[in-house]
Amino acid sequence: MSDRNQLIEQILEIELRMFLATPSREHAVCQDSPDGFILTRGSVFELWSTETLESYLEDLRQAETDGRNLMAEKYARMENLIPCTNINPAIGEIVEIETAWQDAVRAEYPHLMDGRPETGICKAEFDVYLRCELETYSRRTLKCYLANDYDYLERGVNQAEEKYLSIVRKLGYATLEEAEKKAAEQEAASAEASAYDDGKTGTSCRPAKA
Repeated sequence: MSDRNQLIEQILEIELRMFLATPSREHAVCQDSPDGFILTRGSVFELWSTETLESYLEDLRQAETDGRNLMAEKYARMENLIPCTNINPAIGEIVEIETAWQDAVRAEYPHLMDGRPETGICKAEFDVYLRCELETYSRRTLKCYLANDYDYLERGVNQAEEKYLSIVRKLGYATLEEAEKKAAEQEAASAEASAYDDGKTGTSCRPAKA
């Protein structure tokens, strides 16, 4: 096993432990699927530099030592339950870069990116999710992370596309195009089934005439 793979495994082990211990006001279905969590998060970490992985692993270890749950803090920030405590300017730069990547992927693969559970892709507000996660990172990790993003920019590679390609390949698809086609077919079948059910019950999705 390579050093990078060992780093990723150690990160995922701590993150999953934190994720499963994160309280929620309602039962979170995603917490019943640790394999999906590992698949999705692992696909993210595969694209990080070794330096970024090492720094983030140190963040996680220090957090555990301090009795902090970084996953719980991220979700609490997303719900505005706690105030922002990290105003590092790198956060804004990263969010701007990665939101542009995300928007480009969404424009090219709209059905795949529509939050279908079988793709492991979440429809949550990406920029909010990312910003709240980045706020839990140390200054060193943010510096490494931003440098990694700039490396992708300089090479003209959309990191988000690489991430989703990794995810769909692990789910058995050869390409994003194949996964997009399947997602479109499933969406059409679902819409057809819904229309059939409406017809059986005598209901309609169309608004009533004024």
